[in-house]
Amino acid sequence: MFSSSFDHRNFYINDEPFYPIISADLQDEKANAITVKVDCSNSSMLIFENEHIRANKIKELKKYIIWDINLGLEDPDFLLSDELYLKSILQSLNYFITNLYEPFKEISIGIALYSGKLPQFNSKIDSFEDWLNDNNFYKTSSLSEKHLRLLFNADLLTDYLRLIAPSIPDELPMILKLDLTDIESSAHLLHLLSKDRFEYFLLALKGLEIPFPALSWESGKGELGQLDNPSILPKSQTPNVGICFASSQKITKSELSEFNNIFNELSLNNIEYRVFDEIFATEQWDELDYIIARKDSLSPVGIRMLQGFLAAMGTTVYHGTPINISNEISFVEFKKKLSY
Repeated sequence: MFSSSFDHRNFYINDEPFYPIISADLQDEKANAITVKVDCSNSSMLIFENEHIRANKIKELKKYIIWDINLGLEDPDFLLSDELYLKSILQSLNYFITNLYEPFKEISIGIALYSGKLPQFNSKIDSFEDWLNDNNFYKTSSLSEKHLRLLFNADLLTDYLRLIAPSIPDELPMILKLDLTDIESSAHLLHLLSKDRFEYFLLALKGLEIPFPALSWESGKGELGQLDNPSILPKSQTPNVGICFASSQKITKSELSEFNNIFNELSLNNIEYRVFDEIFATEQWDELDYIIARKDSLSPVGIRMLQGFLAAMGTTVYHGTPINISNEISFVEFKKKLSY
């Protein structure tokens, strides 16, 4: 059965690595995948004649399809708690899958369920104050309210899309196109994009200035492919340096600042790297020789994981205070070592 998937290293078609170059332009010769916009919002008439014609043209060109779905979530009048609207969306998606996706499923490699900046949702059920109470460690956090509200809205978006996810075929990756050009810094962006929040979604990111396992949308450094961004090429080799990003409960304003310093230092020294969340370290340290971490941002579980990395013949690099793991080296030593 034809399928596509992704992990922190690659996008795959039928389990084989594939670098998607996605365009909205049927005449784009560099593209190997073309988007088809489909209106599945509450106001749609669900007449897909033009979409069917476009999909046929893509098939004739021997390219793949990314379905770009409008669910109406960016509408300022959209209400999260509207169960009738959710039911309508699910019915529209089922109609789309039967009448448009199924005839072209052998060339369909993704479905974009949202596109734009993080929405400011209206909700009669979930409030920012309730969210803070549920995530009590943020109540006394030094993080700005602006950033906390972004986290809140990201949680609302992904929680809602998880209600929709069961209606999407398993072999079709769910894509979120997020415009993050207004985010305060790269470290703030990484905190927002933690894998425990977006684990089941392939992200297409605009405004990404550091390496990240995502599609680059128009601009940025997404590593898994490009969407309307012809300037990005796949990396010729896999980095052997990783950064263990902070546990959510350990995040502070000063820690985010320190991680930004790490990114800047590595960039200045032309050191390639990849970033992963602490809780997924063991899944993502393959092919790494070094992991950079900060003691003040590690949980006890994170420290045990780094001890496991040592057992796997890797070297921990501490930035700031020593972590007290055998054979660790300082960030200064690390930079000297890689400069030789």
